[in-house]
Amino acid sequence: MAGNHRAEKRRPQIRVAAVIICDDEILLARHERNGKRYWVLPGGGVEYGETLEEALVRELMEESGFEIRVGPIRIIHDSIRPDGHRHVVNVCFAAKIVAGKLKVGREGRLVDVRFVPLKRLARIKLCPDVASQILKSTRKSKPTYLGNLWKG
Repeated sequence: MAGNHRAEKRRPQIRVAAVIICDDEILLARHERNGKRYWVLPGGGVEYGETLEEALVRELMEESGFEIRVGPIRIIHDSIRPDGHRHVVNVCFAAKIVAGKLKVGREGRLVDVRFVPLKRLARIKLCPDVASQILKSTRKSKPTYLGNLWKG
C-alpha cells in the first residue's frame, strides 16, 4: 500500500480567490503554464497559520497592487485531478477594492491582471469554468458549492 498515492496521508491545498466587480467589469488574472494561457479569479494559496481572509488580502496585493475588503463567500468548489495527484479546494469571496493602483505582480505563472467586461466572461477561457456561477452568485446571497470542476 505504500506505493498507492491515494493511501498516503495527503491533504488538499486551499486556494482563495476574489470576485471583484466594478462598473460591469470583473477583475481577472491571466496565467501561463506549459505554453497555455488562461484566466482565473485573482487569488492564491493559503499559507499555514494564515486565515482565508488574510491570504486573500495578501494575494490580491501581490498579484494586482490592490488593497481589498473581503466580503461573503460566493462559490466553493474542488479541483481534483482524476489521477489523484492534485486536489485544490477553491473558496471564492466577494471583495471590494479599497486602495491601490492596478499593477501586475511578478509571481510564477501570472502574466496579466485586468478588468474584463462581464458580458465577455462567458466567451473567455476561465479556469476552472465558473463564469455562469460567478454571474449567478452576484444575484444570490447564499454561497454555492459546485463540486469537482477539474477538466484536464
